[in-house]
Amino acid sequence: PKKSECENLLFPVCVSSSHIAFGSIRMEPVFMILGESSATAAALALDRKIAVQDLDYAELRERLVKDGQILKFP
Repeated sequence: PKKSECENLLFPVCVSSSHIAFGSIRMEPVFMILGESSATAAALALDRKIAVQDLDYAELRERLVKDGQILKFP
């Protein structure tokens, strides 16, 4: 949600997708990656004492890649 609606709320498994795409998203490995990404965003926001909505995506992306996530198919 937008910061004005609810600050610091993360819910990794409520994604917007078609029912066909959700068939792949609902697999446990994908849910684990979504959860890890949310936790990383929360930890970075806590460390910087900012709302998660104010977290710079480039910084989050850098940390996720450093942690071994593949964010873009080569």
